[in-house]
Amino acid sequence: MIIFLSLFLLEIFPPGTSAYLANFLCFLLF
Repeated sequence: MIIFLSLFLLEIFPPGTSAYLANFLCFLLF
């Protein structure tokens, strides 16, 4: 579910925000 959501967000936002989204997902997991 989280992976699907992350891929969905990566398609919406520009590639520059990929690192920010990765850090945010890591914060949600840990």
